[in-house]
Amino acid sequence: MNKEFLSIIYNHLSCLNFSVLPKMVKQKQTSITGNSNPSDIVWNKFLQSFSNLSNCELSYYKFTYLSMKTNNLQDIYVTILNELRIICNLNKSNTSVSSNTITSPTFLNNNSPTSPTTTTTTTTTTTTMTATTTTTTTTIQTTPNSTPTKNTSSFSFASLLKSPTSQQQQQQQQQQQPKPLTQQQIDDQNSENSFFLTLVQQTCVILQVRVDMIGIYQSLLQLLINQDLNIETIENALDLIPTIYKDKITHPLLIQIKTNINYEISILKNLLKAHTFVSKHQFKDSILLLYKSKIELDQWRETENGPTGTTHKHSSSSSSSSSNHHHHHHHHHNDRWTSNHIHQWLSMFHNSILSKSTLYFYFPLLNVEEEIGGTSSSFKEIYQKNAPDYISIIENFCIKNGVLFFGLIFEAKNRNYNKIGYSFIEPESVGGLGSFPLLFYYPLDKSPMQHLPNIIGLIMQNYQSLERPNDILYYLDCRKVKDIGNRNNENSSSGGSTNSGFEISSGSNNNINNNSNSSYNNSNSSYNNSGIGGSSGGSSSSSSFKVVTTYDEYITYFISRVEQQGVLVSIIFKDIKKQKDQHINEFLKLLINSLRMNDVISILRQKDQSK
Repeated sequence: MNKEFLSIIYNHLSCLNFSVLPKMVKQKQTSITGNSNPSDIVWNKFLQSFSNLSNCELSYYKFTYLSMKTNNLQDIYVTILNELRIICNLNKSNTSVSSNTITSPTFLNNNSPTSPTTTTTTTTTTTTMTATTTTTTTTIQTTPNSTPTKNTSSFSFASLLKSPTSQQQQQQQQQQQPKPLTQQQIDDQNSENSFFLTLVQQTCVILQVRVDMIGIYQSLLQLLINQDLNIETIENALDLIPTIYKDKITHPLLIQIKTNINYEISILKNLLKAHTFVSKHQFKDSILLLYKSKIELDQWRETENGPTGTTHKHSSSSSSSSSNHHHHHHHHHNDRWTSNHIHQWLSMFHNSILSKSTLYFYFPLLNVEEEIGGTSSSFKEIYQKNAPDYISIIENFCIKNGVLFFGLIFEAKNRNYNKIGYSFIEPESVGGLGSFPLLFYYPLDKSPMQHLPNIIGLIMQNYQSLERPNDILYYLDCRKVKDIGNRNNENSSSGGSTNSGFEISSGSNNNINNNSNSSYNNSNSSYNNSGIGGSSGGSSSSSSFKVVTTYDEYITYFISRVEQQGVLVSIIFKDIKKQKDQHINEFLKLLINSLRMNDVISILRQKDQSK
């Protein structure tokens, strides 16, 4: 075992420098024969398992396993875990036999206090979420009497170390026996063995965490298929996973890997909770968790390649110059963030939730901006930096398509809702129209109250049709509208009256049926008798009259649910729109899927374009 080599390869692993590991590990492997030293056999088995682990870590950090038709990365991790357990047992046996051969004290046996003996049992948390991620409970460290999971009967230390049968050979062996080890040598050997054994055992703990985290990401993808899955179940699982490794990863070569795991789990957990809080319009908790996630993303991004001083220590043992070391360090840093798709995806997830919070908390955030001396224009400059910028997307759609009203509606009944965002004063219970406050509406310069009663009425009457996200309620409302106007009539010498050039204007309504009740001579038009029929013959006179004209006005409503419970979106057009209007339906679908984070989650299963 080469302690320095272990430090180097684990440093590369923790810094995500996977590309350099296969060749480096292969160079240290030796061919195994029947006469090979047991320690060489253990070492080669470990190097092979480590090489497999490096390949798994590359797939894990790039999410490539999620896009494969046959996703068996969990099984591969479990296989490596079992191989490392076998290595632990072989290392213990090797240490025990060797210590007896060199007549050293039995301080290296399994009962020695210097050898870790605590049995750690970890339970996979993913079994409660999806059937596809079920794994078995794994014992990380085996007891002295435990049996390895794989058959090792073909290998026997006893056969390799069998004593000669002849008395002469026994005497020769006794003469060639090395001198008893000094206490310093015993301590060094004991320390080296404990270093390796602890490293392998705690690597097993990390593998168990990987298995559980794969289950987490698979469960997130299940949200795209099954809308009934509760995201809070995933949040609870992320709370549980750290209990697996919290106090069980202490080896100095694993500290940076543990740090990576801590950041990954903490950021993902906080973002999922922030998303839930935004959907429930809980201002304070949402903003605090988004801020904490951003701090942790930046800290993770700025971490050095491994623990402080580790990289320098390894470089000092080589003959490279300081300039080469700088280039080496910089290359590893770049390679790390090329491989770390987890950090890149979490950053996109954070940006999407931040954009969503800007939309849901538009009015509270605008109030804050104005309180510190800003304006709606300065606030616009801020939210336009969001990716995606939901507010600008909505405004552009409304302008291009002649939308009469757009509203994002919150169901506040039996919920903690405060229109100013956060206050120390407990909000009062709401009722009536107050139970459906508008989180955002367009146009902002016109009162939405003329539309809100009709929208709420449609929601209440068709609530079962809006149970699930992306369910769209379509309603075409036809109203009889009276247009009252005054006109002057000039009677010519021939008598009679004329309506030439008279036309009823319908405003922005371009789809009104022109044959319906809009004729000047129809029964719905009435005249002021005092101004009509008072003259005859060749004389001419002028008179005034009132025209009351009735026509149909069409209002089209599209209402859909955004959140499983809590938020709906409504779009109103002042003309006839078809229920299957592709442009409108596509916009609603894209907007809702984006606000529900489905587009960000779907990135997890996209194939790696760089491969």
